[in-house]
Amino acid sequence: MNSLVSIITTLYNYRRYIGYLAESVLKQTYNDWEWIIVDDASTDNPLEVLEKYLSPQVIYIKLEKNYGYSYAKNIGIKNSRGSYLVMIDADDMLTENSLRLRKKALDENPTKLWCHGECLVINRGSVSEESRNWKRQFRRKLKNDGMDLTKNYHHRLIHAQSVMVRREIHKKYGLYDEGLRFSSDNEMWRRFIRFGEIPVHIEDFVAIYRVHPDRMARSKYKKERINIVKKQIIEDVERRFNNGIEKELLWT
Repeated sequence: MNSLVSIITTLYNYRRYIGYLAESVLKQTYNDWEWIIVDDASTDNPLEVLEKYLSPQVIYIKLEKNYGYSYAKNIGIKNSRGSYLVMIDADDMLTENSLRLRKKALDENPTKLWCHGECLVINRGSVSEESRNWKRQFRRKLKNDGMDLTKNYHHRLIHAQSVMVRREIHKKYGLYDEGLRFSSDNEMWRRFIRFGEIPVHIEDFVAIYRVHPDRMARSKYKKERINIVKKQIIEDVERRFNNGIEKELLWT
């Protein structure tokens, strides 16, 4: 085990946002990190923005063609060195204490393999505590209804930008499903939870989620396929739980 946190970002045509993320990484109050940027064949030349940030701590990997964000995430994981891994999308940002707070939560819970926190939202340049944060509201409702979230959990309670995992969780339960062009985070959280890995939740804000018209959640491609993919994910997770995780997903 080392204390290094590997931050992994997949990047596709978000040149206009990546500098904001870079500045948020550099402002971290926890300093033992590396940032791996996997450029999934962007056409808007993000390297022109990123070049000034590159260093032994900031690694840029350019893919020759667009493989999709699940493949790109796996490339980032395979090239990482840290005992702790964080995924952050190229159009989002980290809060200043993001890495420190999440690593502390895992260090204080040595039997837990992952944790998640809260997200702020930036919309039209204004940052708020996310009135749209239905995940937080949903968690509170379930607690009020008497559900013990230390034993029972649901993937919909987790904001993907707020997660930190221990390296060994991917060794144990596999990498991202590269057959999914979107919602592979959804499948991953379902997979962890189905195998009994309940995350630690911290109340602190650890990421800033950017609302804008070009994000994947708004794409026509996703909207047309979302229900089919949701059904597929449920079936895939159950099959993996019952029959084992496919060898192509395993990280050796």
